[in-house]
This record gives sequence, C-alpha cells and structure tokens, in this order.
Amino acid sequence: MAASWVTADLINGKNRQISELKALGNWAVWLEKSLETGGKRHLCGINLSLSQTERKWIDFSSSFVEIGAQVNEYGGGSWAGYWDKTEQNFVFVYADSKRGGVWASFFSPKNWAQNLEIQLVESSAESENFYADFSFDSEKKGCFAVKEKRFENGTEAQEIVYISLKNLDEICEKTLLSGRDFFASPCCSADGNYLAFISWKEGEMPWTATALKCLSLKNPEETPFLIAGDNGQESLMEPHWDKKSPILSALSDKMGMWNPVLFTLSEEKGVLEAKREDFSPAPEEIGIPAWQFSQKSLLPLGEKIFLGRSLSQGVGKLWFFEEKTGWQVLEGIFPVFRPERLENGIFICLNAPADAPLSLVAFSLSAGKKIKQLEIFRYSWELPQNLSPSEISIPKQLEFLPSQGIFPLRALYYPATSQKLLKEGKTPLIVKVHGGPTGSAQGALDLRIQYWTSQGFSVLEVDYRGSAGYGRAYREALNGKWGVLDVQDCCEAAKCLLEIAPIDPQRCVIRGSSAGGLTALAALVQENSPFKATCCLYGVTDLSALAGEGPRFEAYYVESLVGKYPEEKAVYTERSPISWLERLTAPILFLHGGRDRVVPAEQAKKLAEKLPCASFHLYPEEGHGFQQAEIVLDALTRERRFYQAVFAAEEAEI
Repeated sequence: MAASWVTADLINGKNRQISELKALGNWAVWLEKSLETGGKRHLCGINLSLSQTERKWIDFSSSFVEIGAQVNEYGGGSWAGYWDKTEQNFVFVYADSKRGGVWASFFSPKNWAQNLEIQLVESSAESENFYADFSFDSEKKGCFAVKEKRFENGTEAQEIVYISLKNLDEICEKTLLSGRDFFASPCCSADGNYLAFISWKEGEMPWTATALKCLSLKNPEETPFLIAGDNGQESLMEPHWDKKSPILSALSDKMGMWNPVLFTLSEEKGVLEAKREDFSPAPEEIGIPAWQFSQKSLLPLGEKIFLGRSLSQGVGKLWFFEEKTGWQVLEGIFPVFRPERLENGIFICLNAPADAPLSLVAFSLSAGKKIKQLEIFRYSWELPQNLSPSEISIPKQLEFLPSQGIFPLRALYYPATSQKLLKEGKTPLIVKVHGGPTGSAQGALDLRIQYWTSQGFSVLEVDYRGSAGYGRAYREALNGKWGVLDVQDCCEAAKCLLEIAPIDPQRCVIRGSSAGGLTALAALVQENSPFKATCCLYGVTDLSALAGEGPRFEAYYVESLVGKYPEEKAVYTERSPISWLERLTAPILFLHGGRDRVVPAEQAKKLAEKLPCASFHLYPEEGHGFQQAEIVLDALTRERRFYQAVFAAEEAEI
C-alpha cells in the first residue's frame, strides 16, 4: 500500500468502542459504542453457551439510552447486572450520561417486548448528582453505588448509597456513608451482613493511600470497621468477598507493588477482627492506578488461587497463582483488565495484542495452566483485507541506563513502516508523553500510533519516572519533581534512541496530552533539547491554576507532584510554561476541548496568544480527551500538517 492504511473510514466509521465487560451466567455483556448502536454507548451481549452458528450479537438498550458514569470526572463502573433465573431475564442497573439519574432495565432475550426500563433515581434540585460503581446486595433486592454530588457553589461531596429494587413504583435511595472521604468498590458479603468498600482522604489519590473498611449492614449507623490501610503508606484496591466464607481478597502495595492479600473476618461479642495474609509478590505489579472505577486486575478463583493481570513496559500479561507453585505467566493472551468467568467455567476478556485489533475473546485453562481454545467473538475493528503484516509497526521494548537516578529508563519504540518521509535513510521521530503523570505506555495495537508510523514517522513512548507498572517507589520518584525528572527522562530517551536507530536528529518532535502536555512543553525549552516542535493536547500550562481547583478528585494531586500551595508558589511559577514566554520560541500546536473541566481550555489559549510561533484550535464539544471519531481524525490531521510545515521551514533555513 502506498498510502497510509489508517484511513478516515477506518477511524470514523468502523471502530467499535468496547468496555466494561462482565460475565452474567453464560453471557458475555459489555458496553459498546458503534454504528450498530447508533453511535451511543449501549449494553450488548452474546450467549456463549450456544454454538458459533447459533450465536447472535444483541443490543440490550433502547435507542435513547446513553450509558456512562462521570463520577470523579473520569467515570467507569457505569453498570451492573445479573441473570434472573426465576424470571428468565436480565436485570441491568446503570447511569445515563445524557438523561442523568440511575435506571434499571429488564430484558428477556426470548421476548424483546419485555425490555422494560424504569428510572430508579431522578435528578435533584439541591445538587447535580452522578452515580457509579454499582453492585447488588446478596439477595438482589437492590444495589449499592458511589454517588457524587456537585453543588452550584462549586463544592462536591461523595456518598455510598443503597437503591432499592423492591418497589419499582417509587424511588427509594438511602445514604449509608457520607463525609469528606472518597469512596469506591462497595461490595456486599455473601451472607448480606457486611459491606466492604475502599475510601481515601481528600488530598490523597487511590494509588497513594487508601483504606479498606467494612460497614455492618445490620447496624449501618455504627462506625465502619477499619480492616487495613489508612496509614498513608498503603494503597488497597478491589475488595472481593468469597462466595461462602467471610474472607475478603484485595490488592495491596504494602510490600512495594500491588499484590493479592486476604483478610479473614471474625466477629466475637459484636467486635470484628481481621486476620491478614500476604502472598509472595508477582514478577510484575498486579494492578493499575484507579483513574476510573471497575478497572480490575485480580480474579480470585478459589482458596488462595488467583488470576492477576499486569501491565509493564506496555505489555498486558495474565498470571496464575497458587501457593504450591507460585506465579506463572499464561502465554498467548494480552488482557486489558482481569478476565471474567462464565457459569460454565469459560473465561472472557478484552484482548489487546500488538499486532491485531482489540477484541473480545473466550478461553479455558488446561490442567497444566495453559491457555487453550482461544476464540475471538467480537472485534473492535478489522484490519484491511490486503494489509501486509510488515505495514503494522510492532513496538520494541527498550531499556536505557540513565545518566541520573537509580531506575532503568524504559520505552516503547515503534519504527516507521512507510518510507515517504525517509531522508538519507532516516525517519522523523515523535516522542509520545503519556498523561497522568501516573499513567503508562500502552503497547496494544493503536490506530493513532499506526497513523503516524504509516505516514513515515517513528514513535517513542517513554515510561518516565512517575509512571505506573513498576511499583510504588517508581511512581513516587516524581513526587515534588514533576516538570523536572519526567522531562529529563523524555529528553534522555530521545537522545539514546538517536544513537541506536535510524532517526533524523533534525526532525524530532514531542507531543504530550494532559499532564504530558506540560512535560512536552518543558522538554522543548531544555538546554540542548533534541526537539524542534511540540503538540500540546489539552495540556497543563499553568500549575498554579490547578492547585485546589477543578474536579475535587484530583484538586490537590498537584501538591504531591510539585509542592504545597501557596507555600511553594515560586516553584509552581518556575515550572509553569506560562512563565517561559521568552524561551518558548519553537513552533507549538495547542489542541483543546471546550468542555474540559480538568484543564480548562483558557489555560492553553492564554499561552498561545502570547507566543510568536504558536497556534490554538478549540473543539467546543470535547472534554478532557477527544472521544468523537471525527475529532480524533481532525486532530491527527492538523498535527501531521503542523509537523510537516515545521520540517519544511527547517529545511528552508538550511
């Protein structure tokens, strides 16, 4: 193929967005936004107990439904469901991002007419309310959820609530927990007596310091029992009750990396006790920072037996653990999150290899703990029929010895697959800076990266200090040093690559999104910077404007990364691009969403207007991150033309 295989049609029309997969009986059910769902996020499913010829994809949602949660701004955990064996129908509970409130629907696969939808929670005059992280009680008479209240004066608060399903003719919501804490993962014990949940204090993040607590549902007015955490030194996630006994599993990074832990609860004379048991650490970290709800990495399979998912150096891996054999990696699968298990024992998961599109797969485990009978039952998109494997850029894992620091510097290198920009045997380079900054490189096949490599650009994505996937020490290495160490690492990685790969040093650029936008701008003004231009996508340009502002979830996150505000205001000023007007002389393209609550567009617009070589483009209907396919394509096209204009101007000066 002479032209790029990443076409407008592929990005705009044929891409299915698949998320939040669950196993309900022998059905795989997930959220999907596609042409088939009318461009809205619907619940969809397939009955995997049927033969392949008998199966059919089903859209469970009505045309006006738009499922999605917005709690903590980043959402996730927008639905829960179960198969009612008595009524022979599905029961779904979900948040609707367009209509608001909480809704329930009852769907019979045999009788479409029985697809009934009822609003469980209405909007409130007192506050704007959002719901997420739904889970049912032990008798399926109602569900628990995290509720976020946003008031007109800009303040926010969270609660754990119980929403009854017993009398659908009246709305019944009960607040169980409230206060200044954040909440996540409410889950009910099998006997219905306890509700386990995660909480963390304002100023913390779910990956810095959380607590695992337990509320008595018999006496909900009592103070919740602290099982573990709440000491500022441990992040606990993903509580999960055993189906038969009062044993609670979770993930904890007490030993330096997220790893499974068990708590056996006992009660004597009304007093709860919890016996803790940690396990030998996995070779890679089992867990990721909880930017969204329900991003699960651990699946308990039985007594001290787990499946765990890791993400390190861009590669998602699946691990099997039992005490007598320890951890072993399961080859041949690249899960996005943990698998889910069907009633018949088959596992399902989102699979994200480097050489094939994201897909939904089913598989089983052999007696020797090997993946067998791997079957794809839904693609997110399909590769062009006549595409050669050589036209897909497969990332190479690189590891450099940095000139500073104690950690190795890791990155993913995607070589260009087109020669259209080849000059004297060398290609231009785009260094991609992930956001967060507590994020990580992603090695799955990504149309946006393949867009660049198929256009003749090579791409380098750096897991700079502060990235996830390498344990607490690596994440916290950036504390107080954001805008310094991340910048050093990105510059050094680019320079190291120049020594070992056919990269043109005169055509190196850097792009960053969100927190990565600040890193990219800072890299541009470093002494002996390898970069000629920057694209800043919804990026941070004024650190002081972030301190205590924006969504409450991360309003004080910047203080751990930079310093206390206003005590360290001078540091905020020093590291903010808005303060470098005389140094930002290289070309910069700013792309931003008009509905961005995390980093308001005014930040980028204000800076762009003061710079001689900057341009700013606003997408009025987009938020923090571009979601609409046509906007993604337009942004990529603008960015490519920007780089080509920069390269042409550089050549004209030589």
